[in-house]
Amino acid sequence: MKDFCTFFRYVPPKAGPNAKEKIVVDEVFISDTTNKREILVFSDLHLGGHWSKSTVDEMRMFLTKLAKIAEEYVHTLVMLGDVFEMWMSPITITPTSKEEYAESWKSHKEISTILRCIRKMADEDNVQVYYIRGNHDWDMDAELAKELFGPKVHFIPGKLIYCISNGSQEYRIRFEHGHDYDLFNCVELAPEDSPLQGKPIGYYVSRCAQTSKDNYFSDTELVIQDTLRWILSVIPNKIIGSAIAEILSKNFFQKRLLTRMFEGALDLEITDDSCVLLENDKWVRLKELIKYPFIELAIEKYGPSRTYGMLEAALGNYEDFLPEMSEDVVVLGHTHRFKNAKFLGKLEHMYYVNSGTWIDLADHLSYVKIYPPKRDEDGYIAIDFNESKGYVEKFADES
Repeated sequence: MKDFCTFFRYVPPKAGPNAKEKIVVDEVFISDTTNKREILVFSDLHLGGHWSKSTVDEMRMFLTKLAKIAEEYVHTLVMLGDVFEMWMSPITITPTSKEEYAESWKSHKEISTILRCIRKMADEDNVQVYYIRGNHDWDMDAELAKELFGPKVHFIPGKLIYCISNGSQEYRIRFEHGHDYDLFNCVELAPEDSPLQGKPIGYYVSRCAQTSKDNYFSDTELVIQDTLRWILSVIPNKIIGSAIAEILSKNFFQKRLLTRMFEGALDLEITDDSCVLLENDKWVRLKELIKYPFIELAIEKYGPSRTYGMLEAALGNYEDFLPEMSEDVVVLGHTHRFKNAKFLGKLEHMYYVNSGTWIDLADHLSYVKIYPPKRDEDGYIAIDFNESKGYVEKFADES
């Protein structure tokens, strides 16, 4: 990896219009002589939800082992969003409050062990621990994160840019969950004064999935992706790119898309009485959500080309957005699919890695391990599958 700072003045990404999303730039020094240099990243555990009933014990065992070596080897631990499940109340009940969630997590045998292991790493082992908020844990805040993981955890409601120096070289890693690029989970497209009431379409799909009798098999992301592939299949092949976004913004197509999406999640037909109960005795009819022109709003905000890129991101493809990024390594989650690849960004070739997931339906329980380069030794970026080695990509200083 080239030492880009010798000829390029890095400019951090700008914050978007959503005031709740922040960009934090942290500068760290990692000496070439220390063994404590590993950066570990995991995401999409969905702890407390029906998706993680089996894998929660796998994570407990993994972190218990990690905590034993963290003092010597682990420099940074990044929890990259959707660590907890906070979107899974059935539509027929008032959503669980974050305070109620916190008490249930702290009293859960396996989850409470996970909390203690991470707190130990932050408090006793001098590990830099970050909690980056996702969409399913959108209600997480700094106060609650510190209550769960201790006062030393760093809570990031947005993006973390990690600037790593060893005295002669500098490398930049971008960490974010990735939901902001997803048309169905972008909070900017859910105004408080709209029928969505500040919550993206994905929130309501998740609530519907929890209501289904077969909720164990209702991975919200898969419901959204399967429905999106279906609607795209009925659009003629010769229509591509931004024209697809324009078509889906039309009332007829959006209604077909969302009706099938909600009914697929619910496993029931939507009627005039199909409502979602919200906080503070509020509620909304699913048919109101279906009619709300959120795709048209996206085109007005971002243009049809970027809106189509957000459709692709909902399918797990971030290729429309990665070239905009200036960091040496970009780490995302959200898609529930691990990935390790090079891409062309603003600074020639860069590395994109996705941390995958730890839910029961996953083929592999994956996490990311980053080992920064030394002056005379290549670093590496690896996808590890819990106990077994996964895909490794080496990167070196080429300056």
